[in-house]
Amino acid sequence: MPSARPLSSRRASSLCSPSRCSRCDRYAFLLGAATVVLATLSGFVPTPAQIAVDRPIITVEPEILNFGVMPQHESRSGEITIHNIGGALLKIREVKSDCGCTVADVSQREVASGASTTLSVTFNSQKFEGPQTKYIQIYSNDPDTPVLEYVVSAKVKVPVYVNPVKRQLAFGRLRQGESNTQRAWFETEDIAELEITPTRFNEQLFTVEVDQNPDGQANRAILTVHSKPDAPVGEHREFIRVETNVPDLPLIDFEAFLTVLKDLEAIPAKVDLRYAQRNRQFETLVRVRATSKEVEFKVTGAEIDLPNFKAEIEETIPNVETFVHLTGMPVTRDDPLAIQSEGRIQGTLRIFTNLPQQPELIVPVRYLLKM
Repeated sequence: MPSARPLSSRRASSLCSPSRCSRCDRYAFLLGAATVVLATLSGFVPTPAQIAVDRPIITVEPEILNFGVMPQHESRSGEITIHNIGGALLKIREVKSDCGCTVADVSQREVASGASTTLSVTFNSQKFEGPQTKYIQIYSNDPDTPVLEYVVSAKVKVPVYVNPVKRQLAFGRLRQGESNTQRAWFETEDIAELEITPTRFNEQLFTVEVDQNPDGQANRAILTVHSKPDAPVGEHREFIRVETNVPDLPLIDFEAFLTVLKDLEAIPAKVDLRYAQRNRQFETLVRVRATSKEVEFKVTGAEIDLPNFKAEIEETIPNVETFVHLTGMPVTRDDPLAIQSEGRIQGTLRIFTNLPQQPELIVPVRYLLKM
């Protein structure tokens, strides 16, 4: 007669073996079926492999949010559905946008297995032109997709598409004798043949050309602007105006930026020492450098006409860089210069070089006294 098993053994026999018992299989089947029902009601049918995993799985629909064609300065809103097709609670930690023009707000940050939540998205077309692609980042506890990047798109329609959109032409820093070229492209959908005409620009700085029919495309045009090699030295900010034959956008203005340099430049070009402090010495540096590697130079002297100031030269790198050290004490408030200028003390630093074409650099210097 077989001996009876200990109670502990009988209890142990009621637990699942590593190969799983039939009762556990029935429980797993019921749990999986319930998850499928919930997912089906929300529009998704997860695979058995997705149901079986004990983790959240994030999916979204539609695949992208396209607001279609819209004018400038208009807002449009839409919704994204976020699904959790995994077997554990989905937690949406944060939602970010790569542009202030796109705002996203999630209605529920915790999504149960098989459930969904809504992400509301608003896009403002602002001053954009043409096709736009913006991105929304959805941060969650899905281990495989901790950051889901979602695409929001639109086409912002304008009477004339212009590139560069910001309507700025930057020619940079050029040495006298050098030139640079910038271009702007135009395209319209409103009329069959686009015509552009430059009507305003500084002829001392620029020459302008127009291609009315590039590559045989009559609805396009190209504006080409060249800076002149003999443009005057200095920092220039000018406007270039173009007229079009498109009724809804007859005028287009561009900002043009150009800095023309001599062989040598002083940095800073103006020295502002600001307010003087009692019994405190002023100290500052003015850097002299060549604007091209081809220029060889030497600073031969420096002088300043402010009382109690002196200028000393330090050649740091021959033919490349020289420093002029400025030191000095402010005048007193009862000094005739202070009284006459009402505390606005101004002078000039003169820097002498061995270049025949640029023998002297002039740097204004100023400081203030509290009268």
